[in-house]
Amino acid sequence: SDILSRNGKKLCNIQRVTTLILFTGKVFIVGLVASASFATSSTQVNNSSLHIQQIYQIVPILICILGSVAITSFLFSLYAMAVDTIYVCILEDLDKHDEATYCMIADMVKILQLENASI
Repeated sequence: SDILSRNGKKLCNIQRVTTLILFTGKVFIVGLVASASFATSSTQVNNSSLHIQQIYQIVPILICILGSVAITSFLFSLYAMAVDTIYVCILEDLDKHDEATYCMIADMVKILQLENASI
């Protein structure tokens, strides 16, 4: 809690970027599902033994869209929680260890631009 209060600006920026990226992904996936469900339900089967006519074509499309919104919201909230967890772990590592003994992997040190650290 103390670590988060000391790094409030960084936390706010990470939250904004994460929210933007996940919202863009959510809109993209829901758009794909909506267009696929519309394309699928708008085709008509013209067969002499089987004739399908949908009176309410919008109902299956809405069910697919609402289902995809619910699923993407749930799964992307898990991604957001994972990003928050990784951020808290990085802050703990930066707070408790000095530059020579960071516990994070070398790629994370490069991303955070901690050049003086030797892992």
